[in-house]
Amino acid sequence: MKKTKKVLTSFVISCLGISAVALCIANINANKKANVTFAGTIDRTGTPKTPYLINGDEAEYIDFLTGFSAPDTNNASFARFRNDTFHAEKMRYFGMDYFCDTFNGGGDNWTGTFTSREFNQKGNPYVCFQFGGKNETDNYCQIQRYDEGTSTWVNLGDPIKNKNTDEPRNCQQLILRIVEIPLEYRSAKLRAQFHDGATGGYGGMTFGAFTGACTLDSAAKLFNLYKLALTDVVLPDSASTEGKTNAAAKAYIENLLNTWTEYSAVRTRAAELGEVNNISDSFETFEGFPMFTEDYLFSDDGGNHFNAFTNSYRTDMKVVEWQNNAPFNQTGDYLLSPTMNSAGSATAEGVKARFFSSPFILRGSRYLSIKMAGRSAKFTVWNADTYAELISVVDDADDNQRIFDDRGWSVEDICRKGSRTGTMTRVYVDCTSIPLGTKIFVSIEDYRTGGEWGLARFDEFVSYYDEVPTIGYDVITQTKDDVTGRGVCRDILVNGQDNDFTDAWSFLENTYFPKARNYEHDVASSFCSGPNTYDDGVKVAIKEAYDDLSPEAQAIVDASPDYQYSGYGTYSNVDMYKSTIITTYNVGQALTYMGIK
Repeated sequence: MKKTKKVLTSFVISCLGISAVALCIANINANKKANVTFAGTIDRTGTPKTPYLINGDEAEYIDFLTGFSAPDTNNASFARFRNDTFHAEKMRYFGMDYFCDTFNGGGDNWTGTFTSREFNQKGNPYVCFQFGGKNETDNYCQIQRYDEGTSTWVNLGDPIKNKNTDEPRNCQQLILRIVEIPLEYRSAKLRAQFHDGATGGYGGMTFGAFTGACTLDSAAKLFNLYKLALTDVVLPDSASTEGKTNAAAKAYIENLLNTWTEYSAVRTRAAELGEVNNISDSFETFEGFPMFTEDYLFSDDGGNHFNAFTNSYRTDMKVVEWQNNAPFNQTGDYLLSPTMNSAGSATAEGVKARFFSSPFILRGSRYLSIKMAGRSAKFTVWNADTYAELISVVDDADDNQRIFDDRGWSVEDICRKGSRTGTMTRVYVDCTSIPLGTKIFVSIEDYRTGGEWGLARFDEFVSYYDEVPTIGYDVITQTKDDVTGRGVCRDILVNGQDNDFTDAWSFLENTYFPKARNYEHDVASSFCSGPNTYDDGVKVAIKEAYDDLSPEAQAIVDASPDYQYSGYGTYSNVDMYKSTIITTYNVGQALTYMGIK
């Protein structure tokens, strides 16, 4: 059996004057079977939920839609998504974000200049952006500085020309440019202008992903992210006939990355930093490069290809689901939901949408996680080189995988029966069957039109855990008719392989929680009910199952958080948790108190 690293995590017991908890702690201390450590709050993920490139620290991202302007121009009409194609052969742009394509907005003969908002380098050396277009004479980027003495903008250095081939089918690819700003102007007001002055055959220009105030590390991370963009993510049923021209363009750009002197210092640092493995995203902000982008060829969105970057899909309706007041259980203020604005309506069930991530390298413990709910929700792991589907998480009645089935809307339904129609649960995806170092990407989608409660909710995608994550739960609250119910949504494991994490999760899900809980009192009552209240047969069954685990699996079980309710009541003739507090400790302490270990 594959052994996983031990999880060494401390948990807090929050007494807050609750006598039952105090009694538990007193009994534990009296029996001298466990040490209770007060060490802070539970770490639910074990890894920061931040994308690979964090622009809020130093680098200053200026997105095309809101950060650039041109006279009498609607930016949206010029904008492309990073998964767009051009020419009959479906050439790839290799974009890192949505971007400007003047050929798309105005054709061969459109001319004009897009000017960025002001920015400051904050003392940092680099400006980075993507740039493409056939004509090297009339299409260019010009960095400008503001001259305080004359109150005018003046050019800073020579115009930056394209580096593309003349082949029309290859000319519009977005090539990463890294420009070093002279030391004396790294604290001055700067701006960028992208000028399209070419007319005639393929006279268009492309640009995007503009980032100022880049440190060497920020530029190096962009360099690595751009190399992954060359993976050319195209889902099999979305796009295109990728042929020799795409391969030639990719080879041309890769040769530039490996040899061009403009990249010298950044290329060296990029190799030291290593390849991208963390693109975790909680959908709280789309500043900087979004980790997920809409697959508009799959989605039903009325032709608006930018919903993923507005509140049409990312919503702050953060309290309850529809009229039932069922909680979403999202992380932060926002979640991603293609059908949120009309949840429960026929229109909502008639919409489908898909988003796919930037590619990344599978590293660490090889576990991913995402919060999701809805009978049309689907999460898929893809091979980024072959586009083969590797793992799929979906509520599929045909395969009896009723992961997100509709079993009711009350807290009782959600917590006891596992109803996840609208309330999201954290799903761990075991990717240990995929070799370390594999280049992958993931997609999240409302995969179908129609279906009873055919909705989808997503939040808090985590792409990297250094060690195996903690198996835990999220607390949810529902208030209806002046009655407040609270409960927990326990984590789910899918695609579990033959390893210690799977064994630990199976023990908790199939043995510990069902047997160590007394349903007639409360399925979530804790070991604090007293060890003598348990039938000897129950304790023997738990002990036998626990002893059968490997030491590594036992360590995962012991560190996993447990919980208890302080009250219980009824609501609308349905049993429902009516508690004022939930206390947290770990399963290892519970097993000790019960005399099992």
